[in-house]
Amino acid sequence: MRVASIQFEHADGDKCANFEKVERFSRHAAEQNIDIAVFPECCLTGYWFLRHLDRTELKELAEPVPG
Repeated sequence: MRVASIQFEHADGDKCANFEKVERFSRHAAEQNIDIAVFPECCLTGYWFLRHLDRTELKELAEPVPG
C-alpha cells in the first residue's frame, strides 16, 4: 500500500480554489499509484481567519455530512 501526505498553501475561505488544488494533487497521486492520499484538516476552507467569523459566516463555509 502506498500512502501520500499532501501539504499545500490554501486560499483562506476560497473553497473552489482549494477543491481544485485537492483534485489536482489527487490526480497526481493516482498517476503515481498512491492508494491513500491524506490532506490537512481545514485545507478546503483555511483556518487562521475562522476565529474572526460569526456563526452565519461559519455556516456558509460548512459542508454537509453525508449519511
